[in-house]
Amino acid sequence: MAIDGQTLTPQTGAAVFRSLNEKVGQDLRLRIRRGGDERELEMKLGSREEVSYRIVDGRSPMPEQLKIRDSWLKR
Repeated sequence: MAIDGQTLTPQTGAAVFRSLNEKVGQDLRLRIRRGGDERELEMKLGSREEVSYRIVDGRSPMPEQLKIRDSWLKR
């Protein structure tokens, strides 16, 4: 429902979440509602690194390389 006193709404939610990047490692106050009960929790904001990969064909892939690639991609 709220993070550090900032109410989450469809209009404000994205801005509130973007502002969390500046608070990594700090304690946050969360106001939640579960089963009709409202509670306030305190927790430390962590972070995670997202890693992505992509497969790119070489200029002249050998048949064995194509076979391995196709097995990875379930072709």
